[in-house]
Amino acid sequence: MQVGVFRHVQQPYKKVFKQHRDKLYKTVQTKQIRLEAKTYVMVGQMRLQQSPLVSHFDVFDDIGQSADERVGRKTHDFVSILLLSKSFRDVKAQLHEFSQYDVQAEDVKQEFTPVREEDRIHLTKLQEEKMVTLDEFLAHVDHVLAKECWDDSDIMQIEQLWATFWKVYEKRATTLFALYEKNTFSDRPSNEKEGWITALEEEAKIVHQVQMALAPMYTEKVGHTLQELISLNYHFGRMKQQDAPIEKDNKIGRVSYVFMNSFYRVYLLVFLPLIIFGSSSTDGDSPSYFRLFTFLGLLLVIRGQAKSRLIAKNNTYLVELRGDQLTDISAEQHEEETKASTFIPIPQSQKKKPILYDTTVLSIDIIGMFIFITIFLFAMTISILVKYDFEIDIVMKYLFLIDILVLAFTLWVPYSPLARRRFIVTNKAVQLRKEKIGVLEIKHIVFKGEGKNVNLFVTFHSSPYKLRVPEDDREPLKAALKAWCTSNRIPFKDKDAEI
Repeated sequence: MQVGVFRHVQQPYKKVFKQHRDKLYKTVQTKQIRLEAKTYVMVGQMRLQQSPLVSHFDVFDDIGQSADERVGRKTHDFVSILLLSKSFRDVKAQLHEFSQYDVQAEDVKQEFTPVREEDRIHLTKLQEEKMVTLDEFLAHVDHVLAKECWDDSDIMQIEQLWATFWKVYEKRATTLFALYEKNTFSDRPSNEKEGWITALEEEAKIVHQVQMALAPMYTEKVGHTLQELISLNYHFGRMKQQDAPIEKDNKIGRVSYVFMNSFYRVYLLVFLPLIIFGSSSTDGDSPSYFRLFTFLGLLLVIRGQAKSRLIAKNNTYLVELRGDQLTDISAEQHEEETKASTFIPIPQSQKKKPILYDTTVLSIDIIGMFIFITIFLFAMTISILVKYDFEIDIVMKYLFLIDILVLAFTLWVPYSPLARRRFIVTNKAVQLRKEKIGVLEIKHIVFKGEGKNVNLFVTFHSSPYKLRVPEDDREPLKAALKAWCTSNRIPFKDKDAEI
């Protein structure tokens, strides 16, 4: 969260925003903004994981009423520019690093042959002007953030300085985005790159991340400008008092998380103190504090993973919802909402496509779980048998019968619907049976074991999804997933190719 933009949310504003609040996320409130003799604040939540903006919000006056469209948009755009300034502080560092080298257009031509001559000029000319305008913008942002209350003059000055900087930086940003999108910098190991190339790559990475964080996904009608993307965030994120709340997704997951969170709180605040203080006031044996707090830690980990998973799934739902809603906005409405010409292209990877691949895989996780249960039960039975000097009574016979039944079930699992899952690859996501794993939820994908094993590493869990691929599908699925990862800029590793 950007320091200096938000303050502790006041109870009256939290109350008027209550119908739109999602308890999964923290509610934030901006500092007060004085406009036309009235005071306004922006209250909302940052629900989109990668976006630097407040994705769901409203703007209230001092009596808790939603502001009109003009004030609401003006307030939102001002706060959004302040939040985006954090990313451009990183751009500033790379611009200054790049300027330490006397890079000419000819140097860029030698390193990046496909780059057009006019784009090479954008990367090498007007460096001083770009740094000066960015320094002035960020210096005034610091001045504004240090204030306890903002007014119309602050908004006007920030907008002017931002527009001045972007006017000279726009074409450089467009070129850098294109270079990074085409994996231009990945052709050479980092230890063989010159200093200016490394600085340029880091700057391109920042510009690309900003664009991708703001851009709505999975749609053909996407914004082409930074200002338009900010405007779209306002269009989709503004939730007025008379608006209906967004329908919540993954209700089963939410119920599970609420149950786990409630159980954790009851154990921490009720059971644990009763056990500790109750045992200390008696003459009996003291409880095992190690076990008590180990169980507490286990509950904390499970609760954290449940929340991470729920937030990741909700993030995918909200991003897709915005992409679907965007198709209802006409090009004319886009133009009316756009105030600047800060063009950055949207890659083809964000357009809707049909199913790329469809097959059936085995879940190694499910098989492994039943193998563990089987080994555990056999080990427990043997330990009981050893403890009682190998005396086999009726109880032991039942235990052995249970073990044999569980073993038989475990041997059946790989051929059962429990482990066999339909695996679908689409442009939006990969899907295991009914569970959809969105682009933003996947960290990287690894193929190994001659292509028969694929691991999906996700953001909401430390362990990957481990899948066994049928022999006939190994090469086609590998090709489909590799292309999918490339189009969505997700790291793909083929362990067999590295051997």
